[in-house]
Amino acid sequence: MAKINTRVIVDLNLTADDWQLYDKLDSDVIAGQLNQCIADAINNSMDQVDALRECDSILVKYAAWGAADSEGYAMLDRIMYKAFPTK
Repeated sequence: MAKINTRVIVDLNLTADDWQLYDKLDSDVIAGQLNQCIADAINNSMDQVDALRECDSILVKYAAWGAADSEGYAMLDRIMYKAFPTK
């Protein structure tokens, strides 16, 4: 049986408030970097498991801004649900 491959395209425009990052001077810049890195990880992944693994490491990378707190993971859950809806 032939495999059927699909591709997910994600474009994020979330703010520091959307991500619920810590209130720091560069939080808006970090939100932009999170948006780009998370979108790239999802768009370039082969499947949801690979995307989630990569996105988890991105949140950890930006933990100093609060990205790895429960709010950051809650936002990631919403993004993943939209990108990979359950059937």
